[in-house]
This record gives sequence, C-alpha cells and structure tokens, in this order.
Amino acid sequence: MKSLTFGMNKIKITYKLYFLFTIFSFWGCTEEFIPSTENFEDLLVVETTITDEFKFQKIKLTNTYTFKDSLALPVTNAKILIKDNFDQEYLFQYKEEDTAYLSLEKFKAEPNNSYQLYIETASGENYESLPETLPPVSNLEVQLSKENIDDKFGASFKVNSTNPINEVIYYRYEYQEAYKVIAPYWGPNEAIYVRESPFTTNYCYISYQPRQEDDKVCYTVKDSKEIILATTSNQSESNLSDFLIKFVPQSSWRSAHRYALNVKQHVINYDTYNYYRTLKKISGSGENENTLSPNQPGFLQGNIKSTTSDKKILGYFEIASYSSERIFFNYDDLYPNEPKPEYYIDCNVEEIVSGYPCGTPPLPENLERLMSLISFGNKSLFKIKQGDPWDTYFMVETPCSKCTSISSNEIPDFWYE
Repeated sequence: MKSLTFGMNKIKITYKLYFLFTIFSFWGCTEEFIPSTENFEDLLVVETTITDEFKFQKIKLTNTYTFKDSLALPVTNAKILIKDNFDQEYLFQYKEEDTAYLSLEKFKAEPNNSYQLYIETASGENYESLPETLPPVSNLEVQLSKENIDDKFGASFKVNSTNPINEVIYYRYEYQEAYKVIAPYWGPNEAIYVRESPFTTNYCYISYQPRQEDDKVCYTVKDSKEIILATTSNQSESNLSDFLIKFVPQSSWRSAHRYALNVKQHVINYDTYNYYRTLKKISGSGENENTLSPNQPGFLQGNIKSTTSDKKILGYFEIASYSSERIFFNYDDLYPNEPKPEYYIDCNVEEIVSGYPCGTPPLPENLERLMSLISFGNKSLFKIKQGDPWDTYFMVETPCSKCTSISSNEIPDFWYE
C-alpha cells in the first residue's frame, strides 16, 4: 500500500425488506425507516472479501435483525473454511476483538486458483459458495487536484488505473478519510463543580483545574458507506482514467487543517460487479442518499447457498485483486492565504460570573446556570478572567473547546505531518 427520518409513513412490509436492510446496513443506512416486524425471518449474513494481500483474511457472520434492534449481533459459533482447487484448506476462527472470523494463518488469493467458501452453523446448517477466481491486477494511481464541481470549489481525488491485458475490467472502490480536528476554543483549564460534603449542598463552589486529558488536537477516521463501481466496458481501451472517488469542498470544516484519503481498489469479476450494481440500484446508494426506498424488489441472491435446506443466505463471497493509495494535504498548502472554513457548529461564548458559593436553594441564577453547564457537559470552559471577588468563566459549546467530545485524541498509525 502506498502512503502518500428517511421521510415516509410507517408501512407494513414482508420479510424480504429485512433481507435487504441487513445488506444495506453494510453500506451505511443512516436515515430512519420504521416498518413492522411482520413475517420476519432470521437468516445468516456473510460479509467478506478475500484479496491477493498476504494477511490474515477476514469473514464476518451476522444474522438479519429487525428495525427495532439496535445492531446485528455476530454469529460466533460457526465452522468456516476456504478450499482451493488444489484441496488446500484455510481454516478460520472467531476473534472477539475483531467481531469476525480470521484465518488461522496468513494467505493470499493466487492467480489461476479457484476458491470456495464453506460454512457450518451450530444448528447444523451448511452453506457453500460457487468457485471464485482472482481477477487480474490493475495498477492504481490517485490524483489530487482543485476544481469546481456542481458550483463548489474544492479538492477532488480521482483514480487512474491501468492493466497489462487488453480486456474489460470491473472495479469496486472504497475509501477511508481521516482529518485533524483542532478545538477552536480550547483552553488549558476545565471548570469543576466542587462539593465539600458529597451528600448535601450545604457548601459548594465552582473552581477550575488543569485539563485531565489531551483534548485540543484530535483525529477522525471514517470509512466510506456508498457503493462505488467502475468499469472499462464502455471505453475504447482497458484503462480507467480520471474516475472521481471523492470531492471535498473547500468550505468543508474537515479539511481545515490536514486531510487524508486512502483509496482502496478492488478488481472484481463481472458477476461480483453485477451483484453490487444491482444492490446499488435497489438501495439508491450514494453518499447523501437513502439506502431504503418504497420500491423493494425482494431477495437479492448472491453466490452462496445452503446445501442442507432451501434456507436463504445473504451476502457475497468475493475474491478481488487489491491495491490502495493514501494522499495527504494541508489546507494551507492547497489553499495558500485563504481563510479557513468555519467550524461545523457555531461556537457561542457565554460569560458567567461564578458568584457566591452555593447553599440552600434557590441558588443565584448565574451560579445555577454555571453548575448546570458543568454537570451536564453542554458547555466547557474556554478561559477565565480573574475578578474581585468573583471570577468570570467563559463557557462555550463542548465540541468547540474539547475535541474528544466528537473525535479521538489517538494518533492513527498511518498519520504523519
């Protein structure tokens, strides 16, 4: 790897919509959709891509779930293996920390080999996939440029992909964006609410202390959710040129400091491409689109089936040639002498005099307000102005003063300045 309320009324639906919903959840359904649980059927869901990277390969198993459930629970007690056409077996074991099955040994998909997935559940149900082979490798180049798209100026990440053989190539892309977050109203201290007695309010007061964690600079890492497909089938040559993966407007607060995009390229075969194309068509998958619509055609058949019954299974056993490239940019380098974009929320500084120590209610309004902000975390301390006899606390929305409220202060392994 190179480093460089879905708006509609409640309706009743059959179990078929639930099958599709579980697949769509892989691709980021984020809008509310509230059907009934009529005729729900519990099915196994497979999520995996075996690549030509030499690594511990991963397979995720879950069950379908109803909309009233918060998430899909992993299936942890299955037996899984992959077998190639030379009878070489690759065994998998469930790892709690990954909520997935990992191969016991590192391996990679090899050219001219075919691979089949075999699953046996604790209930004795057996599933197997069709044989799949590794598609040819295509070279990946990601280009960063500035341009106008849909009347917005910003940074575009485009892909050029070349392959040594003159035939139609099919691609599936994912990306992972990462960006630095700096709290715009950070201060070295935090406000605290102190009680002399833990069970009474006989005597309490507002004070401050040095911050207990590093919460000025954070890093957010997000995986893409949309289905991104490309093909050279409608081109005169087999190379893919200037294919747009991601556009980041200059006005986006995410790019205000340092931004990185890791583009992941999967070269896939036609059947896999057609499966994802159908799924994308069903879901209307896009970065800002709902993945559920009233027009659901029913169950989407993949390349895995049960060998012990007519029970359906969701998902696709995918073999892909993989490559990736990560591109970084600093806002000041890409847009020299340009003002930085505004933060994602308004930061309203509120001045509150700390006031008298609290005692028997009712409390002074300013002190009650300050206590409430500190207790519930709605606002955090930006700065303090020393006063006589009382200090003034400058409070601001917590994400404006404390980046860990929306992000992580842990520096990603791949990050560099």
